[in-house]
Amino acid sequence: MKKNHSDKQQFSERLKQALLSSTGSISSTKLAIQFNLRYPKTPISTQSAHKWLNGQTIPTKDKIQVLAKWLNVSEFWLHYGSSATNNSINFNHKVAHKPLTMQLSPLEQQILLLFRELSESQSKLVYELIYELSRKSFGKNFSANNNQNGNSNESINV
Repeated sequence: MKKNHSDKQQFSERLKQALLSSTGSISSTKLAIQFNLRYPKTPISTQSAHKWLNGQTIPTKDKIQVLAKWLNVSEFWLHYGSSATNNSINFNHKVAHKPLTMQLSPLEQQILLLFRELSESQSKLVYELIYELSRKSFGKNFSANNNQNGNSNESINV
């Protein structure tokens, strides 16, 4: 999926914000060095870090995972932000009785590992399927529970 200029700029702003909060500075050289200390694959160049910081490119999913962990932010927020945009899927259906910190079963762990290998467009299709299946199983209580729990309307672009 091709990213537009605005997506790249918005990613850049979130990355700068996370760097300032976590490290107190924004530097392509420092970003490349610190990232490479945490990334087990081929190191990135200072030029790559510069492109991330200046809204020219968005790193791959595996690099975003490393950045998010290092900078102590969510992968979702770093990659997509939290505001709704055109053609978005709303994440306002979180199930209140299952906290995100719960222990995953072996099956859930395997599903998550497989899910992380999917492309962005495949991930969105899987999300839509799960969302539709969960709506049908929760029925009318599904939307009522969400509204009374005040869940946020995080979104991703489709």
